[in-house]
Amino acid sequence: MQEHLAYIIGQLKPLGAKHVLVQVPNGLRTRAIELVQGLEKAGYTATLAADECFGACDLPLEVARSANVDAILHIGHVPFYKAIKTDVPVVYYEWPLDVALDEAKLAKEISKMKEGKIGLVSSVQYMHILPKVAEIIKSAGKAAIVGGYVFGCWTKNAEAVAPKSDVLLFVGSGMFHPRGFHCDYFLDLERSDISDVRADITKWEKVRWGRISQAKNAIKFAILVSTKPGQFDMERAKHVKALLESKDKKAFVLILSSITDSTLLGLDIDAFINTACPRLADDRWSKPFINAADVEKLFEE
Repeated sequence: MQEHLAYIIGQLKPLGAKHVLVQVPNGLRTRAIELVQGLEKAGYTATLAADECFGACDLPLEVARSANVDAILHIGHVPFYKAIKTDVPVVYYEWPLDVALDEAKLAKEISKMKEGKIGLVSSVQYMHILPKVAEIIKSAGKAAIVGGYVFGCWTKNAEAVAPKSDVLLFVGSGMFHPRGFHCDYFLDLERSDISDVRADITKWEKVRWGRISQAKNAIKFAILVSTKPGQFDMERAKHVKALLESKDKKAFVLILSSITDSTLLGLDIDAFINTACPRLADDRWSKPFINAADVEKLFEE
């Protein structure tokens, strides 16, 4: 914790901030109170934004205004790929996570891969591990091409490295990020083993197309707009509404702070169109739920 605190305080000092709003993602909630305590011992007033945090798109701007803080400390991410206007400065800290790689086991796992050129991507917390993984890949006689990090909704680095590689290998923990792009292999850093996830990715693609097929029969659509600052997109919602109505569908725009199946239950709606985080479509929904990017597919023969 002391190493993390030293870096964070080094970023806060130039801002002259005294009252800091601390925001952490679910995966780091166990460290949240310790972090707040560390900041208070260093002379800061630290308030914890305890609502769930879904990414760099989900800054607690309204909470920051209400609490009248000097800065937001956003843990676990780097700045969002789209600029977010804020009234107070935001300090981002990705919080690198250390893991003990079993290098001998990993070398054996890599030697089992038939492909020669391996593209590497990761989440921001594990970017510092990619050079070591690349080194092990090269020692196995293969080429390693480091692509960089991906967000759940932003995969440009994966798309950029894919044409230069035979396969893409995601380095990290959990399947959330690999499901966001056409991933081939997953290196689980907790176990130092590599699994082929292409069948899993194909399965999720089939689920996506199944939902699109179901939504084709819908008459009344709800277009969902999130109030989260990095996701709010009313212009896209208006465009989708106009498109649906031009096809003799009924369309209604709904604005929500949290888009969940339970909040949508009871609405007299046949299907939902999501303009917010595209990864919401991975959740379980009681009615057809598709992303705005797939709306035009509703009208394809």
